[in-house]
This record gives sequence, C-alpha cells and structure tokens, in this order.
Amino acid sequence: MLHNYMINLKTVFALVVILYCFGACTSPNASKQKANDNYLIEDIITSPLGEYQVYHNGHQGYSIQIPKDWIYKVKKNTVLVIQSPKKNATDYVESLDVVIVDAGFQQKKDGSVIKNNMDLNTFYQNHINNLAGSEFDLSVIDSGEKQINGKSAKWASLKPNDVRKDLKIIKHFVASDHQIFIISTDLKNATFPTLGPIFNEVVESFKILPDNS
Repeated sequence: MLHNYMINLKTVFALVVILYCFGACTSPNASKQKANDNYLIEDIITSPLGEYQVYHNGHQGYSIQIPKDWIYKVKKNTVLVIQSPKKNATDYVESLDVVIVDAGFQQKKDGSVIKNNMDLNTFYQNHINNLAGSEFDLSVIDSGEKQINGKSAKWASLKPNDVRKDLKIIKHFVASDHQIFIISTDLKNATFPTLGPIFNEVVESFKILPDNS
C-alpha cells in the first residue's frame, strides 16, 4: 500500500512539473519576449522558386524570408544582409540588404518626446537624387509604386555609370509611421534572369510587424 502511495506521489509531482513548464512556455511574458527577439524560424516555406525560412527581427520590427542555405548576417549600420552562396573562390556574391532610416523625434517644452512622421514620397525622391549626385553615380532606368503586404512602397531600378555597369541595383522603400525600410538588391545583369525572381520573392515577403506599423 505504501508502495502504491509513493508511485501516486511521483505521478502527481511529474504532472505538476509538466503543467508548470507548459504554463511558463505559453505565458504572455514568454510570448512577448520571443516577439522582441531576432531569430530564424525553422519551418520551411516552399515555392516554385525554392525553399525559404522566415527571419523575424523583433528589435527593428519586421520579418522577411531568406532562401534556405543562403548566408545572412548583420553588419554595422545595416539591419540585415542576405548573400547568395559562392560556388567558387572567385564567384561574385549577389546580395540583398535591409537598412532602416528613423524619422527622428522632437522634444516638447514639457520635456516629453514625440516621434516625427515619415513622408515616403519626399524621402524617396531625396534618396534617389543623392544617389545620382554622389560618388555612387547611379542612374534610374525604371521606377514605380506597389503594395508589399498591405504597405505602400516605391521602387527604383538603377544602373551604375562607372566600371560597375554590369550590375543591376533595385531598391524598394517601405514606410511605417516613423521609419523607412530600404531593401536593396545588388546582382549582375548576367544572373538577373535566374536570381532576380528569387530576390523579388524575398522582397515581396517583407512584413512590418504589427507593433511597429
């Protein structure tokens, strides 16, 4: 009888531990913490162009798909860089990067701070003008507007006017209330028919997270 009692105690204790762990994993605080983290979701998304994984950037408030087995990393002043794998030591690496520009803020007389709002059209035009008149020396060959997951976006296809003439650069500009996300792709004209649709699918997957919209 005592033996059965001890077994029942162990069973009850095990159930308590399981329920506690389940509650901790599903608590609001745990969910909130994960939403604010940066991580790669393990689930694979398949399309006719290949396989992708979603990169969730909770710090800067967006998510984007990354081709499976491609390289991704964060660099100084750049939120994310995605690069195609190299086939050999001399192979050119096509890349896509995400940069965020903050609208800044104003400090009121009472000491409180309010964020400035972003004007997508003004920012886009100023940015393109700067690229054409700077050391980048880029010319716009095509441009337009589109929707990316419910957000208004502008895009421009540019070509270098120097020795990099074999490159194609495409920039997309997506605005939240207080930030502009610049998604830039850099690839060779020769590989554009193959990699261009993949990069476009990555851009089309870009989402501004709800708390950052």
